[in-house]
Amino acid sequence: MVYGGLLFQPMSLDLLEAYRISDLRVRHFFDFFVNEQIYRQHPEVIILTNILPDPINTYLMPYRSSIVDEINGQKIGTLQDLARAFEQPAERFVIKMIGDGPPLVLDPKQVESARERIKTRYNVLVRHWSVADRRAHEQMGFHAGWGQCADQLAALLARTW
Repeated sequence: MVYGGLLFQPMSLDLLEAYRISDLRVRHFFDFFVNEQIYRQHPEVIILTNILPDPINTYLMPYRSSIVDEINGQKIGTLQDLARAFEQPAERFVIKMIGDGPPLVLDPKQVESARERIKTRYNVLVRHWSVADRRAHEQMGFHAGWGQCADQLAALLARTW
């Protein structure tokens, strides 16, 4: 899931190897997920794996490879919990990570204003949790907007070639 250029993913061995995550907290969660019953509070361990650089998130690099614990006081146990937390109206999202250190804070208004810029710059695709979510998105006119953009690009290319 991408929010504000922050890429959140559930922990897996493939993910740890692909991103070469060496943070000891992440390794502990991976190594002791079953033995210490970490799965009870975190059925999926959600990690901030990457940051797609944008002016709204450039100061957040130290949080990379951190495990999400809660958002605005709500415990995050799955990727769907994370998505639901970001859907809630809020003046800001306070994201606490496992361990010490200050929380990460995002302003939803800034995130919203950067959404199209980030999606375009990094070719971010939209996936939906359910058919109902996809239909609601379609009713908002999302597909028409991208179709219009593609038509304008095709017209521009036709003029320049």
